[in-house]
Amino acid sequence: MLRHKNNRRAAIVVIGVLVLALVLVPVLLSGDNEPPSPLSVPGQRFVSGVISAPGGVFLRDRFGRVVILHGVNAVYKRAPFELFPAPGKPFNFSERDAGRIAALGFNVVRLGMVWQGLEPGTAGPNDPAICRPGPPGNPGQFNQTVLDSYLSNLKHTVDMLGRRHIYTLLDMHQDVYSELFGGEGAPAWAVCTDGLPTGSMPGRWSRTYTSPALNVAFQHFWRNDVVGDLQGEYDRVWTAVASFFRSDPWVVGYDPINEPFSTVTQDVQQHDLDAQIECLYTGTARPGRNETGTCWSAARGGIPRSVSYPRSCRRTPGTSSSTSPTSSRVETVQTTWGRWTSPISCSTSTPTARTEAQ
Repeated sequence: MLRHKNNRRAAIVVIGVLVLALVLVPVLLSGDNEPPSPLSVPGQRFVSGVISAPGGVFLRDRFGRVVILHGVNAVYKRAPFELFPAPGKPFNFSERDAGRIAALGFNVVRLGMVWQGLEPGTAGPNDPAICRPGPPGNPGQFNQTVLDSYLSNLKHTVDMLGRRHIYTLLDMHQDVYSELFGGEGAPAWAVCTDGLPTGSMPGRWSRTYTSPALNVAFQHFWRNDVVGDLQGEYDRVWTAVASFFRSDPWVVGYDPINEPFSTVTQDVQQHDLDAQIECLYTGTARPGRNETGTCWSAARGGIPRSVSYPRSCRRTPGTSSSTSPTSSRVETVQTTWGRWTSPISCSTSTPTARTEAQ
């Protein structure tokens, strides 16, 4: 049975979830809403092999059958910030755990990773060499040996689940940005609060999202406006993860950031977070736009990305959603992480394909 600790962040969190509305890899660029193909293939009791998203509303297996994934979250939110076979340790993920998940009928696990575990670094918070304003550069915190060890442990868990025909969705997990705020996510060196004190707010853990220091830390990440290149390092780590697992048929996709947060979400009139997230995914080659049409040129970290996308996929300034014609389209994104598609709404049905490098 999965192990629990009373502390919610130190536990293996197991929640029944339908995992479909997330970034998926690899992807085929054809298909439509055609009816499901026959669901039986001789000798194939379980779904196996590469899962694709060929277009339309269904995922499909290698035989073209419709696949609906049902699964659980599994994440360990304290050091070493991952679950893998380690008998006697609180973060042990055993054969028995994997078997229990399979016996319950689940076929996917949203498996947590944490940036702090992948790139812990050595610097502390508010280090001037990282947190002072300026053009982003290398903060010198990346350690290939540490990252390789982390990914090797993660691979053991992915393989264990795969032997039971359970897919893995890799989830870069965070809660309240960092351990320094009582959660997990960013390493200490990536916490830039302009000198405001870190720590948890009294009461329920989620109240820490109202912390002024946490808000400043998140904004430096979204704007990527310090010399430590916070977004660039986040992308660098994701590049390493996706490269490591790119040929693994049991890795169904990537969840780039768990529950992205900004205080602008508390104001119904603010839409900047949408643009900031788009910048994180696609870079300044295709900067996001807020509802006023203003370009959000936040991520200046020199992150190499290329995109192919339909034109004008933001509502024209001054028009309303009721009068602006929209059509459901698919955006194809090629980044250093991998390739996926995601549904978006466009204000024109005329596609244009371009490749841009930031």
